[in-house]
Amino acid sequence: MPELRRSSGVRDNDVDLVIDGVLSTQPELGPSIPDGGYGWVVFIGSLFFQLLVNSIPVGLGVFLCFTKLEYVTKGDINPKIWDDHFLYAPLFFAISWTISDPFVRTLIQSSTWPRLVATAGTCLTCAGLLFMWMALSGHEQGWIYAISGTISGIGSSLQISQCEILVAQYFKLKHSILLHYSYAVTAIGYILVPIILGDNLLKTNLSNVIMWYQTVLLQGLVVALFFKKPAYLKAKRRTYNFLQTDKEEDEEDIFSKNSKELQIRQHNEIVKKVILNEAGTSNENEEYLEKKKQWETFEDTESMTSRSLKDELAEATSNNNTMPIMPTPLFSDTPVNNNITYSFEDVEADNPEPSVFKANKPTKSIIEIFHLELLKQPTFYKSLLMVVTTKFSKFVFFTLMPSYLYLESQKSFQPIMDFMGIVSIAILLFSGISYWVNVNKQRRPICLWVLSWMGSVGYFFISDLPYESFLKFGALQVVFSIAALDFVGKPLLGLTYRGEQTKEFMLISLLSGKSFLFFLCFDIQLQSCFRLMGILHFSTGCIWFTNFVYKKIKETR
Repeated sequence: MPELRRSSGVRDNDVDLVIDGVLSTQPELGPSIPDGGYGWVVFIGSLFFQLLVNSIPVGLGVFLCFTKLEYVTKGDINPKIWDDHFLYAPLFFAISWTISDPFVRTLIQSSTWPRLVATAGTCLTCAGLLFMWMALSGHEQGWIYAISGTISGIGSSLQISQCEILVAQYFKLKHSILLHYSYAVTAIGYILVPIILGDNLLKTNLSNVIMWYQTVLLQGLVVALFFKKPAYLKAKRRTYNFLQTDKEEDEEDIFSKNSKELQIRQHNEIVKKVILNEAGTSNENEEYLEKKKQWETFEDTESMTSRSLKDELAEATSNNNTMPIMPTPLFSDTPVNNNITYSFEDVEADNPEPSVFKANKPTKSIIEIFHLELLKQPTFYKSLLMVVTTKFSKFVFFTLMPSYLYLESQKSFQPIMDFMGIVSIAILLFSGISYWVNVNKQRRPICLWVLSWMGSVGYFFISDLPYESFLKFGALQVVFSIAALDFVGKPLLGLTYRGEQTKEFMLISLLSGKSFLFFLCFDIQLQSCFRLMGILHFSTGCIWFTNFVYKKIKETR
């Protein structure tokens, strides 16, 4: 690489100015992302965590179902969600992962020790399983299960968040393709975990399987040794912070009525009108040309041509003024420069705080800290409902569905676990479909509308149709809907392209995580829980259906 740079005329002192193979005089535009190299080692290591950690909620659902073998008889009338205290573990796992995610991503973004973060995440995840083993070994209490789920959720958030951010820091052009590969590996974990755990639970007891599962996850300590930051982020003199461009979901629809989107719409209408006029549109073209003749130009301004800067300074200082009045510059810098990718900080400067983009405020109110101003934007609630629907559905189906199938069907434990693994093939199927079909911002409303209603129909099949064929078909619909909503709706989280948290993501995570407390307030039947998920999916689909109809009406005008 040094020889290549010398042959291309790049000096050794200018190595940090090379951006994507081109010598740049503005290092604040960002670094050169390697897009490969050692990044392949990091990516392969991340697949280990994507395979095992993402599927932990599925494993907790298998454990919950197995606990019912000891004291619950098949065909039990009206089973409820809190018949077993073990449910505290998967519930608090989902709560802690969701709430801690924005804070974990902030920590990872500023951390330079990825091995330490991965090690801490592995240890916390396994420590949570150890508490679960303690509760099952004679100390069965609800608070122990809650601690178990909380610790494991924080550890899992550390591992998955760092994998997403690290891979994004190593890859640029290949990043979107690698996302599909990671999603496919996650789907394989959803398929294998219930089948393997179900087979081993019948051969031994639950405590031994949890210890064996913990041993497998502990191999992440070895995988963590291969994690390291890219070279351009480890430089001592420079720090690059990725900046998010306009939120991808910012679009004009029936729910987008905040000031920013109205300004974008007004600007687009003005540009569109000018383009049409310049193209020669009948009467508007003549009106546009008349207004153009009245524009004032620099040649028409006498003061600009006859008076120089020296004359203006002399006139200003002759009026008994102690300080000369400087003329207003013709051009001035905007509050934010044209950089939309990275910000640049010089650590060795006297003022280490970044001052390129905006001044740091000395104090922040509660509204600014938790970004409560977003609550005034209708689009925020659309994204929040979408995220809550997806997270609730994943928790209810993969945690409660095995127990519901065991209590309602006439099958034994192992066939149910095999069915949960087979039906998860729908996730792998969607990963292939999403690779070939580009669901852009224009197609997103109709896609989310159809997929939400598909999940709603599936839940009603599960809860209200006792036939086994309808139940299986409904489960397949639900899994496909969850997979699609999780992937297609991910831009609604507000994350940057590099997986770093933003103010939208922080507020959505806090509110959606606290919404899980709903399950602590009501001891409802499993059948009623599936019905509520069907209603929630239907409501989300109605929101996106309204969005789709509104856009079609706008296009016909």
